[in-house]
Amino acid sequence: MNMASLFNALKVFTENSYLNLCLLLAPPAFGKTSILLELFQKVNTKFIFVSPLRTLANEFEQRANCVIPTYNLKGRKNGFEILRAFSSKPRALLIMTPESLSSLDYEIYFTGNELFILDEFHLFTEWGESFRFYLLEFYFYLLGTQKKVLGLSATCSASLMQSLQEERGLILNLGNMQFKNYPQRFHWIPSVMNNLWVRIFERELRQKKGTILYFCAFREEVERLHQKALKKGYKSIACKGGETEYFSQNIMKQDYHIIFSTSALSHGVNLPQVRLVFISYQVQQQGMWIQMAARGGRCGEHFDVYSRESYFVNRRKSFWQLFIDSCQFFVDWPNLFPI
Repeated sequence: MNMASLFNALKVFTENSYLNLCLLLAPPAFGKTSILLELFQKVNTKFIFVSPLRTLANEFEQRANCVIPTYNLKGRKNGFEILRAFSSKPRALLIMTPESLSSLDYEIYFTGNELFILDEFHLFTEWGESFRFYLLEFYFYLLGTQKKVLGLSATCSASLMQSLQEERGLILNLGNMQFKNYPQRFHWIPSVMNNLWVRIFERELRQKKGTILYFCAFREEVERLHQKALKKGYKSIACKGGETEYFSQNIMKQDYHIIFSTSALSHGVNLPQVRLVFISYQVQQQGMWIQMAARGGRCGEHFDVYSRESYFVNRRKSFWQLFIDSCQFFVDWPNLFPI
């Protein structure tokens, strides 16, 4: 599907009263938010952009502000003034998280002609079924009241796709569970070869070429490795759940050798160019793994991925690359342990 056909399909969806649910699937860093801003210029509809991540909502506000009238609902404080201002405009954009409002507020301030855009659509069910239950409640509210919903995602499971089809939703698939910019090389290093993993990471960090993104399973591990890197003189920054907004404000202030993070940075937070992505633990969901790995190469740069999993690599290539990495480890042995 070319871009002209995509915009035509989206325009038909926004103007068709019989279609209430649409899902736009495209790889990470494809430019889905840019598509939204261009779509706004083509249709006579108010947009309500709903993100489960406050940092992504704020970043979208920075992009949209110079294009369209934008209102960011950050909580109850001044919330009613923002809603009144938004409702008085014939065309505008409201940015919010699902928890920003109650269902009563929607009925008072919204006419029913708005287009609800659910960013990172898969999280509304994945997180909504596990720990942020209001995400799922919010999604079901929109479906139950027949609001017009456009979901954006790069990684939708087969079960979620099937449920959308049962709801007679329109699916525009430009690439699901795919990379826009594929890594130059995948390096699969199983957990039993942890010594090789550590030595390769230390070798790459010692080169101080570009930025490395290192995903950790636990918050304690992020802090431990971050402090260790600082003591060794590396420019290091850390990010854990609940810290993404602070991280986003500081990441572009200087060039960092290494970023340590939990999965908090797996979705969309703006990063500098990343030359290496290390995923240091076994990620159970392939969609989450893709989100992590695709944090590299978002600006078109070349990058490699080191991972405990071998997604996207057939078994023969996995073992061949592992053999090459193991040989390289022994070739670099004198450099790994300098006298």
